[in-house]
Amino acid sequence: MQTSKKINLCLSVLIFFICNTLSAQSTGTMSLVQNGKAATIVVDNNDFTVCRIAASCLADDIEMVSNIRPEISNDITTVNGPAIIVGTIGKSSLIDELIAQGKINVTDITGKWETFIQTTVDQPYANISQALVIAGSDRRGTAFGIFDISEQIGVSPWAWWADVAVAHNDSPAISTGSTQQGPPSVKYRGIFINDEDWGLHPWARDNYSPEDQYIGPKVYARVFELLLRLKANYIWPAMHLCTKGFYTFPENKHVADDYAIVVGSSHCEQMLRNNEWEWRRYSKPDGNKPGDWDWCTNSDTIIEYWRQRVEYTAGFEGMYTLGMRGIHDSGMPCKGADNHQKMLAMQNEIFPAQRKMLNDYNKDMSMIGQIFCPYKEVLDLYRLGMKVPEDVILVWPDDNHGYIRYLCTPQEQKRSGGSGVYYHVSYWGEPEDYLWLCSTPPALILEEMLKAYDYNARSLWVLNVGDIKPAEIAIELFTNLGWDINSYSRNDGHKSLVDSFSKWFGSERAPEIAQIMTEYYQLGQARKPEHSTSYGIGFSLNDNGDEAAQRVGHFQQLDQRATAIYNNLPDNMRDSYYQLVLYPVRCAGLMSAKVLNAARSVLYAKQGRVVANDYAKMAKDAYEQIKTETEFYNKKIADGKWDGVMCWNPRDQRAYKMPQTATVDPEAGAAPGIILEGQETDLIDSGKSGTLPLFSQFAQNSYYFDLFNKGYYPFDYKVEPSDKWITIDKNNGQVSSQERIVVSVNYDLLPEGNSSGELLVKAGATISRITVNAYKPEAQLKEKLTGVAVVTNGSVTIEAENFSRKTSGNDGSWETIPHLGISGSSVTVLPTTAATISDVNALENNSPCMEYDFYCHEPGVQQVQINCLPTHPINAERGLRYAVAIDDGEKKVVAFDTKEYAPDWKVNVVNGQAVTKTEHKVSSVGKHTLKVWMVDPGVVLDKIIISQKQ
Repeated sequence: MQTSKKINLCLSVLIFFICNTLSAQSTGTMSLVQNGKAATIVVDNNDFTVCRIAASCLADDIEMVSNIRPEISNDITTVNGPAIIVGTIGKSSLIDELIAQGKINVTDITGKWETFIQTTVDQPYANISQALVIAGSDRRGTAFGIFDISEQIGVSPWAWWADVAVAHNDSPAISTGSTQQGPPSVKYRGIFINDEDWGLHPWARDNYSPEDQYIGPKVYARVFELLLRLKANYIWPAMHLCTKGFYTFPENKHVADDYAIVVGSSHCEQMLRNNEWEWRRYSKPDGNKPGDWDWCTNSDTIIEYWRQRVEYTAGFEGMYTLGMRGIHDSGMPCKGADNHQKMLAMQNEIFPAQRKMLNDYNKDMSMIGQIFCPYKEVLDLYRLGMKVPEDVILVWPDDNHGYIRYLCTPQEQKRSGGSGVYYHVSYWGEPEDYLWLCSTPPALILEEMLKAYDYNARSLWVLNVGDIKPAEIAIELFTNLGWDINSYSRNDGHKSLVDSFSKWFGSERAPEIAQIMTEYYQLGQARKPEHSTSYGIGFSLNDNGDEAAQRVGHFQQLDQRATAIYNNLPDNMRDSYYQLVLYPVRCAGLMSAKVLNAARSVLYAKQGRVVANDYAKMAKDAYEQIKTETEFYNKKIADGKWDGVMCWNPRDQRAYKMPQTATVDPEAGAAPGIILEGQETDLIDSGKSGTLPLFSQFAQNSYYFDLFNKGYYPFDYKVEPSDKWITIDKNNGQVSSQERIVVSVNYDLLPEGNSSGELLVKAGATISRITVNAYKPEAQLKEKLTGVAVVTNGSVTIEAENFSRKTSGNDGSWETIPHLGISGSSVTVLPTTAATISDVNALENNSPCMEYDFYCHEPGVQQVQINCLPTHPINAERGLRYAVAIDDGEKKVVAFDTKEYAPDWKVNVVNGQAVTKTEHKVSSVGKHTLKVWMVDPGVVLDKIIISQKQ
């Protein structure tokens, strides 16, 4: 009996020791580093180069996490203990042997595109106690599976490109069991490096790879590694005149092939040529200059120019852009084609010539992808009947500002080549560039890309990212969606930020950082920083509670919140946080402060306010601070690693310049002035009394007046309300430059009905009177109108998501999309594939409808203004329409599509909204209902303003 107990005890100790040593499956994890030794990474030398590159990166990453570097072996017989075995089915003898022995099951991934399994296997070989096996269906599948392990142990894809901190872990581990990922939702997914003149190029030339003098192989190796870590596979290389053409570096095609990245070229760079660099330097076989870039007069030379590149890239996995455009993002020049029909006929000549080249030089056409991108004026040609070969991918562009111009009709969706999207989060062009800060909201990216996926744009997605930095957040979301379209829904714009910031800065900080950035993006939807001076300053200096001051104040609040987090971060997180959060938030705010404070100084100087001098200084300080912040970005963070990558004034556009300011010379003595909200007349100068807008309990509004000084010396003031129901935030003090007095109403003290009182304002030796009118409804009426929008001071504003009721249609309903739009959320009809309902008489029974209850105090004509996102009709079979009516009145169909580059389109994209208006007659005082029906899907409503037409 005693012997039996000893045996049992020994067995228990032995089992405990084995479990601890081997991290057996009963623990639920497998340690990749244990007791100071890392699992050996085993990769077949005959496997694809990218698999060996990824294996080496994984060794680097494990060392970064644990300070222990794994050995990398290609001989399984020399390995002892735990191992990480990586390889590609059919290419790795290690993987194929495990399959043959029944140790791993790859039935579900064999033959699939970019798919992998990660599985733990006990005793896969006699000398290996436990292995993590990563098997890929193809070379990228294997690489993605390897890099996925890096992310699981805490190495972000952005560890190098954005200096995201890596937490130390003595024993990084992964879960045991088996998981599968892939195939991806979108076959080709990647980025376009563009407008690189002010960031990536000078950084590469002067800092990272001066030996190349351009964006060369060293930079592209870093870019390609980033793409693999993001599970992306595709690139349009940089192509501006400052950039040496991608293929003029002989190493580049081999670097791309080593990293298994599919190289394409932009919409205006056909057949993998870089026209800006190469055509200007091209010589014909006889040594002569090539002549004009003109298909009508020089097609033989152009064909030879293309043919040379096809021959040079034959045998490499590539994606060829077909068709033809001008040298640099311009319309196709052709002296013999003076109208669209002739241009169309020429494009239809060009396709066969390009296709013949590809067939001549490529035995395996499955390796050769082909796209056609109907960008700008080419979309008009396509719509006229362009004959694009069936197997070519149609890549639909957005309008350069985030709104997709066109997607496939049901007939076009049947094409074997499928379709894709070319999308911008950075742009050089009309109506204004946005090359500095990335401010495209995640909610907008989600809405547009999920809509594209709904219409089967699933073959290729490419994102114009400018210089990569500072578009990291947008790239992360875009590539996540391309890999797994179900990773986020339309409601998850904010969640996507929380998820990213949790990985980068910790889950406890992520919600607040995400909230800061969500507000940053919504401010950018109203005006991007680069558009601050487009079509005026965009925000009133005295109406609606002083829109400009509210915007500047909102940014200042975001800066304070973001700075507080920065100050409390561990040192190793600060560089990354500054790049990803603090710099864009702070500089966008400084841009608003610069422009709006400068404009305010000009207005106030005209009014004689000495505070104009303060605003002029604040504007200049903001201008200088932007430069200081950019200097810090380039010179200080990451010890100068990014020197040259950030430019605060690309192309030196007018938005970046110091705007005009104005100052005043104070009058002698004290000289008070009073101006009411929404007005520009000085009450003291005019000698008249003033009246604030009506206060209504329904609106719960407040208004202000400015008590300001035009003189050198301060003055005392006192404000005396005539009635207790009038409240003010300040009632006395001294004015050196300006005091803003906010007036509101205590409705508990206000009698029912209409009331009138006044404010007696004593400013220095002057006395002024301001009338205050207020309305408190009878209790019965107030109860009756609970939840009803009441017209006050002639109008009422309703956020589109605050409908009173909604009803579904035959195959769709209005749904709220959080954080989409300028002021909160927006509504759109889902699914986006819902049928168009053009028959006005059919709307009532078939179309989804939203109803908004409102109350007006006067009969007459009501103007209904609905602010929509400036989207485009989904395709040629759709319009961009909704229908609206009040009560049972006439249904009015509103169409608001705009042609790209038309004046109204330019205003819409700068302001982030398309403003539509209709008029409706209301015959009675009282409660009414505004009804909005879908006519076409793709319409996104943001805000509704109902106003009494005078």
